[in-house]
Amino acid sequence: MQDLAGDVAAVMERLGAPAIVIGNAFGNRVALFVAFGRPDLVTAVVLVCAGGGVAPEPDARRVR
Repeated sequence: MQDLAGDVAAVMERLGAPAIVIGNAFGNRVALFVAFGRPDLVTAVVLVCAGGGVAPEPDARRVR
């Protein structure tokens, strides 16, 4: 998950962050990892279809 969030953060830096991060379904976890790991790049987070029916990975609870 951290690898995906790192990739998103790298693209955001390249495109000229900060930005609103939108995560749909599985992407909501990626969006949260980006927001918690790189708050300097994120102005807001929108979570779509974030049902929470599946327990998050253990790493998802860690905030740097």
